[in-house]
Amino acid sequence: MSDQLPAKQQKFQLPKLQDLYEQQEIELLSKFNDFNKLLNAPPKKEWLFPHPTATKEIMNAQGGKEKIPVEYIPIGIIEYLLTSLFIKWKPEILKSEVMANSIVLTVRVHVLNPVTMEWEWADGIGAAPIRTNKGAAATDFSQVQSSAVQTGAPAAKSFAIKDACECFGKIFGKDLNRNIEMDYQAMQEAKFKELPPKDIPVELAVVISEADADGLDAVINSNPEYHALPAFTNAILNRRALLKKFSA
Repeated sequence: MSDQLPAKQQKFQLPKLQDLYEQQEIELLSKFNDFNKLLNAPPKKEWLFPHPTATKEIMNAQGGKEKIPVEYIPIGIIEYLLTSLFIKWKPEILKSEVMANSIVLTVRVHVLNPVTMEWEWADGIGAAPIRTNKGAAATDFSQVQSSAVQTGAPAAKSFAIKDACECFGKIFGKDLNRNIEMDYQAMQEAKFKELPPKDIPVELAVVISEADADGLDAVINSNPEYHALPAFTNAILNRRALLKKFSA
């Protein structure tokens, strides 16, 4: 991480299982779910623009195939979303190079998660061609335009930022031009609407009984449907007590 990034915020502590019955902890879990649903909401139609050159093939009403422009979200809207959804954000250029006749940048976008108050990041890569004079070959560097690098480098950076931000969710353009999309919101809502189980599966009990400290944290994070179940709470607490005894 760049030395110029803002100081790390106070580390977020996972709630203790015995505290999950408290209202404030239940509200925290709800905030996680709500924020994930927000990140995976579809982008507004007004944010989408047809690409001037890139196309995709679709099936028309007559059953034939036709090519249409792919949709994209301009960098200005991506930056607006970053500022609106996260407390702070900052791009960090990890690497820049010339590949074939293009400027290629690898960028890491750091964001301060508003729920956990921790810094998170996603990497992206972007490329922009080095423009040559009209009629010249793309690889003829003796014919490079005077402003080629000046305009190409910022364009590559913008593409890299947009590529990184797609990792955060559909609102940033993830799945935008894919033929098959996953309905994350429906999956999340269904998970929270399911009736709470009465007992933990045998397989999960075995995992808990063999997990180390980090493994127990992973079990907690990946099984929110069991958080209010006494059997789950007791199994975690008993395993933690046993690990503490062994390490003493």
